[in-house]
Amino acid sequence: MSRFDLDAPPTSRKLSPGAKIGIGFGVVGLVILILVCAGVIFGARWGLAKLDDFAEPYEQQGYARVSTQIVHVTAPITQRTVYTAQIVNLEADVHADIAVMAQTVDIRANVNGDIDFQGQILTIHPGAVITGDVRAQGAQLIRIYGVVEGKVSGSYGTLDDQSPQGTTTTPTTTITTTDDTAPAPSEPEGDGP
Repeated sequence: MSRFDLDAPPTSRKLSPGAKIGIGFGVVGLVILILVCAGVIFGARWGLAKLDDFAEPYEQQGYARVSTQIVHVTAPITQRTVYTAQIVNLEADVHADIAVMAQTVDIRANVNGDIDFQGQILTIHPGAVITGDVRAQGAQLIRIYGVVEGKVSGSYGTLDDQSPQGTTTTPTTTITTTDDTAPAPSEPEGDGP
């Protein structure tokens, strides 16, 4: 009889416990990697959809659209423009209305028109003059060191107004905060009914 007898039962080769653990970690790691990639893809699509939702009404009104990571404006703007970016720096005069959705916006020039802002921080630097209104949507902070001749309105957490002319808001300004730590209104004291 030869060593390769066909009637002999096959021998099974078992994996060691370490190999099984390694394969298990490999499979779990692959699943996590797939989930993270899917999350990034869907998160990016959601974010782009939000940018489109902001810009679309302005584009329908004839605004030109500029979308990029960082916008640095050094030439005068003469047409209505909507910016969707992470950072917007305006260092040239604007002779039209603008709309901006960005994390931060720094204005170091004159804006002869209105500004619609949705983002975290809007800063109007010393020497900058806004002849129109500033309308905010969900801003965290609006810092005014320059001049706003119109009114500041909309929803924002904090208004840091250090403009030379004093307060730039009007009584119609709505300040909406999202401070969940603020105390609830108390009930009037009394003996009850």
